Amino acid sequence: MRGYYRSTVKLRLGLRYDLRGPAEPEQLYPAILEHVVRAEAAGIDALWISERSFAHAAVVPAALPLLAAIAARTTRVRVGTALLPLPLYHPLRLAEDAATLDALSGGRLELGLGLGEHAEGFDGFGVPVKGRLERFEESLRVLTQAWAESPVQFEGHYHRLGGQEVFPKPLQRPGPPVWIGASADTGVRLAARLADGFVAGTRRAAERFLKIWCETGRDPARARVALEVGGAADPDPARARAELAAGVGGLAATPGELHLWVPVLDSLSGVAPGLGLAPEALARLQEQVWDPFRNRQE
Repeated sequence: MRGYYRSTVKLRLGLRYDLRGPAEPEQLYPAILEHVVRAEAAGIDALWISERSFAHAAVVPAALPLLAAIAARTTRVRVGTALLPLPLYHPLRLAEDAATLDALSGGRLELGLGLGEHAEGFDGFGVPVKGRLERFEESLRVLTQAWAESPVQFEGHYHRLGGQEVFPKPLQRPGPPVWIGASADTGVRLAARLADGFVAGTRRAAERFLKIWCETGRDPARARVALEVGGAADPDPARARAELAAGVGGLAATPGELHLWVPVLDSLSGVAPGLGLAPEALARLQEQVWDPFRNRQE
């Protein structure tokens, strides 16, 4: 099997659910919940939910309520957001929601955050797109302060807070791992400075993140990168394994964690590659694609 090599990176397999219309939510949501139970039983490491507000094509406008339902039906698998548009959230509200979900899940929450890339979200919530990077960084600092032991004290351009305290605190201390997704260099640099993990749009962005992470003096062994590999959902196991190998590439030599995401689209979501919700596709991914691939890497 050409293209396979022994790696030092710790590999993790995740599913990213990006569900779209015209499927009806009352049919699709129960199907998702059945699927995540099977995914946990199959050994998937993490389940990630995407959200998009004010879009008729998207059937998950809010990821956190769906994640709460997923957390209640699972016991081991990590549950994460991919990605919440942080500039559209009040950071104290999100801090409370995340702390609640972390407790509900038994400390399994992974909080993925993004700058927000869809104009309808900013328009719908009345938030200007201009200044979203600055708003993001302020909100992130408030969020992490809110999980600390002392009351929040923050004076910024967008948030001025004094004395508020989020309680109870998240089960994970000092808080759930924070992931930042970005493609532009400013976002990559922000993630390398402030995040626990990076959701990379490309392998090049992942490599850039890891370079900056090390340049800032952070421990390379603690770096975490997530990269979506759509081709891993290919019905042909050999092609799917080859896509995973291509996705890993030079990242195999890093000492941290590499989370490979496989997109899950419902059968009505169009022509974009995705695993789908069928049980046989999930079994094929785990048994014929991931297990042989991971065993050859270790």
